[in-house]
Amino acid sequence: MDNAKNMKRAWHLVAEKYPHITAYGCVAHELNSLKNSDAVEFIYQLSKKLDNLDVDARQVITDISDFKNKTGSFSKEYLWAVIDDTNGSNWWSAFCSETELSKIALKVLSLPATSAAVERTFSSYKDVHSLKRLYFYLLK
Repeated sequence: MDNAKNMKRAWHLVAEKYPHITAYGCVAHELNSLKNSDAVEFIYQLSKKLDNLDVDARQVITDISDFKNKTGSFSKEYLWAVIDDTNGSNWWSAFCSETELSKIALKVLSLPATSAAVERTFSSYKDVHSLKRLYFYLLK
């Protein structure tokens, strides 16, 4: 079931009440569906929005180029030898933490893989704050 419409509405409500919070949506889904240049643009725009991280958005683009071409900080053979055997968060934090791209990667990898917990919270909130409950409160 595609719940994008509800999630966008929820993000809008959060943004109105808490302007300092940025809703990222399903970043993995977004990146999977984009073409290469669109994915780079998405990452660049995301890096500009991350106020809580000290990220040089232009350097992120350079890092992406180095990553894709296995040059610069990503030219070490051992990085690519262990990539399939290492957890993504561990790989970025242990071997590439000096890059600007690692800040973005770690932020994306730390996002929940599903919105189920949020949806459960909203669902339970509906049960607690309902018209029926308000009616019982007013009867007291």
